[in-house]
Amino acid sequence: MRLGLLARVVAEDEMDAAIEAEVVPYLDCAPEAVARAKRLAQRLGAGITEDDIHHTIGELAACWTGDEAPEGIAAFFAKRKPRWQGGDA
Repeated sequence: MRLGLLARVVAEDEMDAAIEAEVVPYLDCAPEAVARAKRLAQRLGAGITEDDIHHTIGELAACWTGDEAPEGIAAFFAKRKPRWQGGDA
């Protein structure tokens, strides 16, 4: 803990529940947006260039103009789960 590497310590018998609590929110995210974010994070690992900035803007625009953004917004206002979480479209 002193090095700041841990966010939380749990007993061994609470480990599965703790892991699930951390993972579930990520599984609820829009899959294409997550894939784009992962690729972007890998690309930016070495340092940010002007090309990286333009690429990032393009990726963000692609997320907003793709199918997931309107579906996520519609699901939010309809108070339902989005398709990627098993909701009705």
